[in-house]
Amino acid sequence: MPPAIRSPGRNVHLCKASNPDEVVGGLILNNGITNANLYKMAEIILRFETRWHLLNEHNTLLPNDSTPLQPGKYLVTGALHVYTDGNPFHASISSVVNRLLYHH
Repeated sequence: MPPAIRSPGRNVHLCKASNPDEVVGGLILNNGITNANLYKMAEIILRFETRWHLLNEHNTLLPNDSTPLQPGKYLVTGALHVYTDGNPFHASISSVVNRLLYHH
């Protein structure tokens, strides 16, 4: 059975910089999510083998700061693997968001 497509409704997409058409994650943007939150989420759901950064759709470095995150496509640089701990990806991202927003 093919995997479920979970992209509909998401307005933030993480893609490989080496292949911008390959989506490796994403979320539905809510108030209060910052650029720094997206970096943290990426650290949790992706395993990096090299140094990495996030770029916006214009290939400009996304600052790791408290600026409110904007909808769009973000490119992940560096060698990476998706990590879901055996759970569906959307469940992993939900727990990440809850941990970031409610359990400082």
